Amino acid sequence: MKASRMKASRMRASTVLFTTVIACTLLARAAHAKDTEYISRHPLSARTFCNTNSPHVHAFEPHDLRLYRKIEGQYYFVGDPVPFGFTGPKVVYVGQHPISDLLADISVPLFCYLKGRHSHWYEPVAALWFERREGAFVFVGAYDPIFYGHRPEYLAINDAYAPPAPPAMARSVRAKNRARRR
Repeated sequence: MKASRMKASRMRASTVLFTTVIACTLLARAAHAKDTEYISRHPLSARTFCNTNSPHVHAFEPHDLRLYRKIEGQYYFVGDPVPFGFTGPKVVYVGQHPISDLLADISVPLFCYLKGRHSHWYEPVAALWFERREGAFVFVGAYDPIFYGHRPEYLAINDAYAPPAPPAMARSVRAKNRARRR
């Protein structure tokens, strides 16, 4: 009888110790959680969008850093908001162009490196060189040297919007089917 009581007592002590360690670990992580500053609107996840159009914070980093520029410690979303559930005003662009979001307090020249047709929530500034073609704005001006300096790094944004590659097995089956047809 005494042995079973001692065993039960040790089990309770182990459970309490384990629970305490887990609780302390979780509290320590919460205490170290860093607020992330955002300049303007941005995706919250792959399917939801934050429409706060002024500087604000969230307790998480951007879900895909290819879609952002970090300016003085704050993140600014430079991608197409539509695939993330943005339902606000949409202005269509074609190709790469300077960013002219007058509502965001941005102190450095920024560029959108998206290829093809895409949207933003802001219209181009009249002073910049844009033409309207088939319902979209196209940049026809000269690019700032900063655009070319960052281009190799920031073109990765296009990969964020690319459809996922089919699994390797599906590719090999398709290749075999094509070979049979020949």
